[in-house]
Amino acid sequence: MKPGDKVWLIYEAWCRVGEIVSGTISSIDGNEAVVRFDSPKNPRWVRLDLLFPTREALCEHYRKIFE
Repeated sequence: MKPGDKVWLIYEAWCRVGEIVSGTISSIDGNEAVVRFDSPKNPRWVRLDLLFPTREALCEHYRKIFE
């Protein structure tokens, strides 16, 4: 993954728990990236291992965990 890539993740915040959202990587520092979300509009630091290149990849990852 690199800056400019679109990514998918599970957004966890006090007001929006467990929602699947997409965003764009702004920058990467070590094991984390700044993601600018399509909605909500606030950027946030996210661990790289929580980011997926497609919604389908995100769903498949969690499907394997819960099987």
